[in-house]
Amino acid sequence: MNFQIYRQSANKIFNHHLYYNTLLLTSHNKLCKFVNLYNKRNDEQLDLIRNFSNSLPFFVTVTSFRLAQSPGRPRRDEEIDIPFVNFVNTEGKMEGIRSTKELLSTINRGKYWLVEVSPNANPPVCKLVDKKETFAKQKTLKQKSKVLLHSGHLKEVQLSWSVSDNDFSRKLSKAKEFLQKGYNLKIIVKTRKGGNRPSPQDEKSMHKRIVDALTEYAKEIKVPDFGKGTLTIDITGKGLLLGDTKKIEANDTEK
Repeated sequence: MNFQIYRQSANKIFNHHLYYNTLLLTSHNKLCKFVNLYNKRNDEQLDLIRNFSNSLPFFVTVTSFRLAQSPGRPRRDEEIDIPFVNFVNTEGKMEGIRSTKELLSTINRGKYWLVEVSPNANPPVCKLVDKKETFAKQKTLKQKSKVLLHSGHLKEVQLSWSVSDNDFSRKLSKAKEFLQKGYNLKIIVKTRKGGNRPSPQDEKSMHKRIVDALTEYAKEIKVPDFGKGTLTIDITGKGLLLGDTKKIEANDTEK
């Protein structure tokens, strides 16, 4: 950022912007703009700046410039460009007005942020926020949002009546994973091409086997549909899993 001195009357500028706070006149790539540095300036501060500028044939005020702030979160650390703040310690107790610069030089910067929690107070209120706790809360919210994102989406697991024990375990493990992530699950057991249709006893036995394996992970298991040698079971997942999950398209089918 290049700062250039503009030979303009200090009085004219301050008379025009007296109630619009301190201005920083900047130039970058031949583009000039006024940057509003502070939300509030008292009369004493304005008088000091005006008196200083009156002693010069031109003026330039470069008091500070605000670091980029991520949208959606309060200012923290060097983004807080107010010289004094009301300080709240880690125990939530107000310690009174402190120098912002002094606080930033004394706190454990690896463990804490100095966060502006009440920007409209005079002076603004800032408190120490534990980084580790903040990251943990953000991770939990992200994990919960994944479960909510999956909720209502449909997954399908297909089995045959002659499924082997190993294949049954593998398919049911995938079914449990879907239910833990909050998906709705449709399990279809059908006869392979050229295979024999199951007996009513085989149908009931398979239904019980599946339900027993998945009840722990299910919010609701609907009444099964037996028809033409095919068993269909619709299950709503509890959404218990809060760990990282891979993004899976909603129409995926485990065959």
